[in-house]
Amino acid sequence: MTQVDEGRSRAAAARLLEAANPDVYRRNPFRVTGVATDAPARRVRQERQRVLNVLDLMPDATVGDQVLPLPSRPAPDEVRAAFDALQRPDQRVIDELFWWWGEPGECGCEPEVHTLHDIAVRAHTEALDLEAAPGSDDPEARSERWVDVADAWADALDAPGFWAHVRHRVTALADRRLGESTVDGLRGAMARALMNPQVLLARKPGNGVLARLLDTWDVDAEVIDNARADAAAPVYEAVEAQLTAVGDLRDDTAPLTAARRALSELPDLARTMEALVPHERFRRSATLRNRISVMLNNCALPIRDSSAKPTVELKQALFEYAIELAVEAEDQRIIRDNLDDLLAAQRFRQAGGSLATSPWDQVNTLIRTRRVDDAIKLLRRMRDTETRPERRAEIESALAQLTQARAVVGGGQPAPWRWMTTLGLFLAAIAAVVYLTDVTWHLDMWLVMAGGAVATLVLTFFVCTTGYRMSIASNPLVGLLTLAIAGYAVWEVQTYGLAPFWMALAGFTIPLEITLPAGLWLAQKWNTR
Repeated sequence: MTQVDEGRSRAAAARLLEAANPDVYRRNPFRVTGVATDAPARRVRQERQRVLNVLDLMPDATVGDQVLPLPSRPAPDEVRAAFDALQRPDQRVIDELFWWWGEPGECGCEPEVHTLHDIAVRAHTEALDLEAAPGSDDPEARSERWVDVADAWADALDAPGFWAHVRHRVTALADRRLGESTVDGLRGAMARALMNPQVLLARKPGNGVLARLLDTWDVDAEVIDNARADAAAPVYEAVEAQLTAVGDLRDDTAPLTAARRALSELPDLARTMEALVPHERFRRSATLRNRISVMLNNCALPIRDSSAKPTVELKQALFEYAIELAVEAEDQRIIRDNLDDLLAAQRFRQAGGSLATSPWDQVNTLIRTRRVDDAIKLLRRMRDTETRPERRAEIESALAQLTQARAVVGGGQPAPWRWMTTLGLFLAAIAAVVYLTDVTWHLDMWLVMAGGAVATLVLTFFVCTTGYRMSIASNPLVGLLTLAIAGYAVWEVQTYGLAPFWMALAGFTIPLEITLPAGLWLAQKWNTR
């Protein structure tokens, strides 16, 4: 085939696809005028003159096809335009495809070829007339009707003489613009053209069933997929537009406005898109579906946690729809974690916690300010309201570490002056050990050292308890007073000799690797009782 022939073939296919819309039968010039599809040019001119003369005399006269009349009487101008269309052979050959072929004549076709074609035309015409008629239709009957249309055209196109008849008509029209390339172009585009009215109707709201019924056509899978994608084109555009609009709102620091718009628009668009082009079958649908999911999640995240029920419900609904629509497994996991965090936060609030910041941020703040006891209480509340095993294990681990550290860092507010009281107590303890073991009881020096070790254990336990750390020991006046008393006691006992004092001090310091951990362990048990 030459380049010119290829151009004619493409032109014929383009004209066929342009004509194939829901009005392809209602505006068919053969139906409007009542002229037979195989009528020669002379016969067409005679009918034109006769019919237009009748309409001039009687504008309300009935004209057109009598087998399947138009739902409403055509206006005289419409009839005149229909006769004009029959004067264009390149358009007439297309219009002949969509109206009766009747009894075979000069074409020499087998009667079955024309019969099957006319059955398909009738089924298609009636289906499209009913789609245009006002009022509801039984969904089951509607589906069966469109299945019948697909089956009827499949039978007609399978007839061996179908395209031989079209070839005969191209020859009979005797136009130099028509030829074998025209037939090839029509044959290549015929399947898509027959589906096109259904595709255009499927674009209307509530007509997703027509998109699904495209699968019943006995044509190549690629043709069906392209038809369904074409039916979804307006929805694709609407999704892209809404994603852009919602994203702009979110970027303009209007999180609640963006969230409300996302929730009101995106899930419905996703459902419409799924009816037309299921995401498991159409890559673009899957991509847009996942983008909707991510956008819903991203609109929920900036919303501050609140006790206000509408805000909580909005955020939860965004996460739930996002999980439902997520295509990528990793995105779904992340969004599910976000929803779980929200639900845990709500349970935490109901248990008396604050949602001004996240619970973990509150724990970190308390630890930084050395309010360890408050941090532990908060962690326990988080643990009691958490239902996810993995998150509960994280909280338990943090609790264990913080409880162990509390014996060292303390559980109350930071107290920079407490060291004076603590030092005073240790000096006083040394003096007491010397006084009791050496001066009063006259015990052996090794027992003086043992007394120092026991005193270390007891004092370590005491100063690491929460009660001590929350007591008036942090008051600088108390610290100074304690140091003064301890200093006086040390001065007094050293007058009895320095040896007992140094032995007691050795008893305090040498076994520290044993007595200090033991005291800390006892304090930890005491604090967590």
